[in-house]
Amino acid sequence: MIRENERGFFKSAQKIIFNPRSWFLASIFGAGLCGVDILNGVKPHSTDDTCRQGNVLENVYRPQRLHVFSPCMRAKGTVIASLPNEEDGDWDIVIWPDPGSFGLLDLGNYRLAGGLMVEVIPPDQDSLHLPKIGERIAVTGAFVKDISNGWNEIHPTWGLYILSNSPLPESFTDGVRGAIPRLEELFYKLPRP
Repeated sequence: MIRENERGFFKSAQKIIFNPRSWFLASIFGAGLCGVDILNGVKPHSTDDTCRQGNVLENVYRPQRLHVFSPCMRAKGTVIASLPNEEDGDWDIVIWPDPGSFGLLDLGNYRLAGGLMVEVIPPDQDSLHLPKIGERIAVTGAFVKDISNGWNEIHPTWGLYILSNSPLPESFTDGVRGAIPRLEELFYKLPRP
């Protein structure tokens, strides 16, 4: 026979066990115990996903506009824009970051639809597979603040790995593709801070 105080315990336990937030917290705690990098997940594989030595802004167009937060950072997300930048020759990619990469955003990134800018400079473009809209990717590069645009970005990016071709439902991907021409149109016309 269950006593009254035990009944309260079981009700509390049921609330914890059947609460999705509890499972989420347990998975983070368990991943931490197992040595998994819970912020960035599994290390991405690419032609060069290791951290660069020396000046990470070497070969970057107008490097004085970039403030380096970290010379090496990894991030994951889904591509919402992928296009060449005619001004500096970089390949510009905007990703909606995975939850583990949200911390890389600041208020300026909301001018990019809440996305994180990822830029591949010309010397690295031949060695990387440039992604398409809807692909989920992992990137490695310098984490910087683009002072002239007012947002955070991974620039330059020297490691890029396609995690999945299109993790989004086709109807959602079509919606994103429909919005991208507008994003691309606005992208280079954004007011500067």
